[in-house]
Amino acid sequence: MIGPSPLGLQLLKSLRMSGLRRDISHLVLNKQMLVLMIRMLSLMNRGTLKTLLWRGVKSDLWRLSF
Repeated sequence: MIGPSPLGLQLLKSLRMSGLRRDISHLVLNKQMLVLMIRMLSLMNRGTLKTLLWRGVKSDLWRLSF
């Protein structure tokens, strides 16, 4: 299983510190959409599930950091 990278954790910390509430709520919305898609996908394939979720979270963090 893939865990969060130190860079990902750093980004989360700096997001929290700078109080970008709007961006964080945006991230949460994206995550909820992702969860819905993943629930549908889980019926088909459980293996790629976690990778898809993690990729989605990483790309959201990447977008927020710039």
